[in-house]
Amino acid sequence: MKPCIAMYLEEEQRNDQSACDLEKPYRLIFTPHENPIPTNEHGQYIWLKIIGVEIIEVINYHKEK
Repeated sequence: MKPCIAMYLEEEQRNDQSACDLEKPYRLIFTPHENPIPTNEHGQYIWLKIIGVEIIEVINYHKEK
């Protein structure tokens, strides 16, 4: 199994949510528990400082569009 690489979602209704590719075509949609979300000077999440996430849903992203 490949590691999960988080992606930022650009749709307005997905503000502050991220996605992780699962087995195609599914994605895991989640939000970090930390508020504010720890970021570096480039605005990227510092994943090692995020200790919990809320799973929003698992979706077939291609059918959502």
